[in-house]
Amino acid sequence: MRFGNYFHTSVAVSALFAASAAHADLSADAVWESWQAYYTSLGQTLQVGSETRDGDSLIITDMTLATDIPDGGTVSIIFDRMILTEQGDGSVLVGLPDAMPLVVTLPEMDADDLLQFTIAQPDLQTVATAVEGGIRYDYKGPELSVRLTGLVADGEAVDATVDLTMSEIAGFYEFAEDGASRLESSMTAGNLSLVIDFEDPSGSGDMLDVELTMSGLQLDFDGTQLGVFDGEDLGAALRDGFGFNFRSSYDAVAVEVHLRDAWDEFQASVTASMAETLVSLMPNRVSYSTTSRDVSGTVSGDEIPFPALDIAYGEFGLGLSIPLSPGAGNEDVSIGLRLVDLVLDDNVWQMADPMESFPRGPVTAILDLEGKLELAGDIYDDEMLFMMMFGGPMALGELSEVRLNELFISAVGAEVTGEGQATLDYNDLDTFDGLPRPEGGVTFTIKGANALLDTLVNAGMVPRDEAQGARMMLGLFTRQVDGDADHLTTTLEAREDGGIYANGQRIQ
Repeated sequence: MRFGNYFHTSVAVSALFAASAAHADLSADAVWESWQAYYTSLGQTLQVGSETRDGDSLIITDMTLATDIPDGGTVSIIFDRMILTEQGDGSVLVGLPDAMPLVVTLPEMDADDLLQFTIAQPDLQTVATAVEGGIRYDYKGPELSVRLTGLVADGEAVDATVDLTMSEIAGFYEFAEDGASRLESSMTAGNLSLVIDFEDPSGSGDMLDVELTMSGLQLDFDGTQLGVFDGEDLGAALRDGFGFNFRSSYDAVAVEVHLRDAWDEFQASVTASMAETLVSLMPNRVSYSTTSRDVSGTVSGDEIPFPALDIAYGEFGLGLSIPLSPGAGNEDVSIGLRLVDLVLDDNVWQMADPMESFPRGPVTAILDLEGKLELAGDIYDDEMLFMMMFGGPMALGELSEVRLNELFISAVGAEVTGEGQATLDYNDLDTFDGLPRPEGGVTFTIKGANALLDTLVNAGMVPRDEAQGARMMLGLFTRQVDGDADHLTTTLEAREDGGIYANGQRIQ
């Protein structure tokens, strides 16, 4: 299934409690009409057995919501009944079945094969109210689950478990009245659990066992023009206004995985105290960031050269933000990486340093880079992709400014920090052989470099004469801080005259 259809299916399934229309006093008929408009705008197929009015209620029976899979097949959700009841205060109570089958059909499946799940939301309360430009659906329930309830392959039933359960769920959806032009949603769940248990019925021994628990889950989404993306041409959809922001977070997670096949057996267990992921895709920019803290884990397997490998870190973060289309001028671009207090397994240290020559404290690496970029065109254009393929990154546009906000590396007893900035002159491509001429500077501070060289020499990893040459280079391009021979600093500058300077002395 292509990304676009994953996207549309996910939005459709998550919107079981939502639709879009706007009236001062909301009617059941208006809600039902907006359901139909919304799913049609997403390219879904909605089939209905009957529609019946009973006083203040509209009863829809035998409803099927189907999504086509591009290479053949469908994903269908079946409602035996949905009741929309006007409550007399301008709101509509949305009554969905306590359980609904979700059936997947694939081209390779025979007539007797089956892949079926059950979506259950017992005692779910969903109320629709009119808001400016659309309808808001507030819901709350004790539990929402998706369970595998039928798996038949080659005419034989397969014993397998897939069970996703969320408890203490609450949230809202808000849709525009014209279908999928706008969607905003938020959902919280006190706890989430996922269990997957599968063993190949052919007797090959292949198996997969997954157990995941999570607490304090929150999902937030807002999107525009969702219906214009068909999964085939993202560039065209972005030009037509398609875009979304998505955020997920949780307070704690624990996962265990056991995988076995003909070549390998693998086991892993991981815990974390929190994590957050942000994704933003808009017509003019894409951004991504993820953060996790207090992570520890153990892995083992036939391909791992130890009985078990332990790893832990205090924080991991990765961030990226780049423009997708030219703006009024230079656009911001950034990339960041944080790996704080990484603790490596003793087996790794023993393999890399059997003589225990190096300090084995935690490793930290931090990088924070920003810049200004003027794009030559839309990144998602075929012409731009072709130019980048043959012209390299320079074909992307002009990176006119680079700022190193932070560089910090701490490992094996040494520490490096750095910061600075430079501008790039694309009118001068001669001074540096086809590269734009830089102007600016960066300052580095190094602690423990000489002690590290001593350790490398004593461990036999670096010849003494090469280490002496490295010390001479440090002496030429750095200066001591407060008279400390192992606390060094240097400022590297690129000046307007095209020269490169270290601490004021020209080196090129």
